Amino acid sequence: MASSGIYVELTESWHMPMPAIEQDMVFRRYSFFRSLSDGAMLEVGCGQALGNEVLIDNDRLVVSCDLELENVAAAKANTDGVFGAADATFLPFAPGSFDAVAACEMIYYVPDQAAMVREMVRVLRPGGAVFIACANPERPSFHESPHSTHYPSARELNRLLSDAGLEPTVYGVFPLDTSLRGRVLRLAAAVATKLHVVPKTLAGRGALKRIFFGELTPFEGTDAAAQRDAEISTPVRIPGDRQCDGFRVLYAVGRLTG
Repeated sequence: MASSGIYVELTESWHMPMPAIEQDMVFRRYSFFRSLSDGAMLEVGCGQALGNEVLIDNDRLVVSCDLELENVAAAKANTDGVFGAADATFLPFAPGSFDAVAACEMIYYVPDQAAMVREMVRVLRPGGAVFIACANPERPSFHESPHSTHYPSARELNRLLSDAGLEPTVYGVFPLDTSLRGRVLRLAAAVATKLHVVPKTLAGRGALKRIFFGELTPFEGTDAAAQRDAEISTPVRIPGDRQCDGFRVLYAVGRLTG
C-alpha cells in the first residue's frame, strides 16, 4: 500500500475534540500494551501516536510508524519517540527487533491482515507479544469506518494469531451500557447508520458525539484519562471460539512462545 492521504481524516488526532470515553479508550489500550513488555516496542499504523507518553519511560525504545506521512509529521510535532513511514505488511526492520508489536484500531484498513500479522511476528523476539486493538464488529449498532476492508471478530482475531504461530488470548473491553439510555442510544446509532447520515470523517462526527456522549474536550494527552484510571473498564478475558457482542472493543494478544 502507498500513502494516499485518505486515512488522515479518519485518524484520531492531537487537539481533536473527543468525548471522555474515547480518551479513556486511548489511555486503556496503550496502558494494556505497555503492560505486555518492558522491552523495545513497535506500533504499526500508529496514526499520530497518541499513546506514546504512556509507553515511554526510562530508556525504553518506542518506535512508531504509519503509512501516512502527514500522520508521522503530526506525531513528531506532538510527542516523543522514534518515527517513520512504513507499510504494515512490509516493515523496514530486521527479524527479532522488538519485544512487543502493536496494531491499534487500524487492522480493518489492511487488505491482507494475515500478511500484516506475519510481518509483526517476523520482527518479534522469542517470548514477545503481538497486540491488536479493534472495534468489535459483533456488537449491536456497529458502524464501519469508510475505507475499511474487514473488521475481524473475536474468533477471527484468535485464528489470525494462532495461524501465525502465536499463542492467542482475546479480551473484551468497555462493556455495552445495558441501561435504557444505552439501549436507546444504540437504536439511534443503528437508525443513523441505516439512513446513511453518519459523517464520513472523525471531525464531521463531532456533532453526533455531542448528542451521544455530551461534552467534548480537545485531546492534549492522556493525563485526564490517567486520573480516571480506576473508573475505566478493565479488559475481560473472553473465549476465542464464539461470538462476542457485549463489548465495544476487542484486544487480542499473541505470545511467541517457540
